[in-house]
Amino acid sequence: MNKILLSISDEENRKRLSKLILKSGYALVELKSSEAFLESVKTSDPDLIVVDGRLVEQFGEKVRQDFPQKHLIAWMNEKNSRLAVQMILNGAFDCLSAPVQEEEVIGVLDRALNHINSCTEPLVEKKKVFSFLPVIAGTLALAAAVALYFFISSFQGDKSKSYSLSHQNPTGIFRSESFLWTADWYTQSVYNYKIGKELKSNRTYYFQNLNPSSIAYASGMLWIGGTDGLLRNYELTNDEPILKNAFKLPSNSPSAICPQDEYLWIADTDGAIYQLLLKKPEQVIAKYQYPGIMPVGLFWDGRNFWSADGKAGKIYKHSGPTESFKILSTFSLSVEGGGNLAGISGDKHFLWLIYSGAPSKILKYPVKNLR
Repeated sequence: MNKILLSISDEENRKRLSKLILKSGYALVELKSSEAFLESVKTSDPDLIVVDGRLVEQFGEKVRQDFPQKHLIAWMNEKNSRLAVQMILNGAFDCLSAPVQEEEVIGVLDRALNHINSCTEPLVEKKKVFSFLPVIAGTLALAAAVALYFFISSFQGDKSKSYSLSHQNPTGIFRSESFLWTADWYTQSVYNYKIGKELKSNRTYYFQNLNPSSIAYASGMLWIGGTDGLLRNYELTNDEPILKNAFKLPSNSPSAICPQDEYLWIADTDGAIYQLLLKKPEQVIAKYQYPGIMPVGLFWDGRNFWSADGKAGKIYKHSGPTESFKILSTFSLSVEGGGNLAGISGDKHFLWLIYSGAPSKILKYPVKNLR
């Protein structure tokens, strides 16, 4: 019998969740106080942990390090997609929120408990992504649910542009020649755009059992980091993604994938940067400490590394690994209408930044204009 540790401060919703957990046949360890949370995780040895979002923020990294096989489900007092993305970046496997709905709760618990680190999950491509979202996605009143669209919404100076997206919870962006890729954790989808005078929607790929947390395109393969701590690569044959391999990463929250020649650099929200071999991603060559707080994006422009710090909301230009990714320059960029910095890509001439929000946006910014 699977055991669930429940620790949320809202007494009314804790009681409702307790009843549903017991009704579903799970063993329950209920904490009315969070003071002994970490000790309870150790002594009760639960299979799954459902906790207040503030505990995920406070202890998420510690739980990932000490108990890598135990999934965290973050409890939120209201449905907030942007906050949910932040919870995922802090280490949660999924989120629940008020009001408590039996179908939603059981679905999330079952999915987390039955989750297996393998690469055998079915892959389905769908153009209309929202018809396949989890039950909680129904709370998002998005006019863009019918179709994906893109439009230029403002100008930010010399050749600087911003674009509005139809998905609100981006977790990655990657520029590859004349194409731009974005990932969205909540819609479980990857979006491909053709870069021109405007960004034109090209293809949308829906992944039934995958929540993308990072994305890249290298060596003719689509690379996706997932909230399950796996790095997957897909071959795009006639635009049909075929899962080739899945590799267990040394940590559970890959927030950026950066190809560089024969290497793959993986940034993680726990503040680490891992160096892997592109041809053997299961082999970790080195680990470096990220000099910022929480990396949500990393790319190589041919001379320097750049990163986006999701906590600080800053853009950093770095030296290479020989100098431990020393920060050379710091920049603060924002998009009209606001938003949380969720990723970065680019080249020698432009930075491509992605921001979560309603709507989420992409900012194309000339490197020469940075001050």
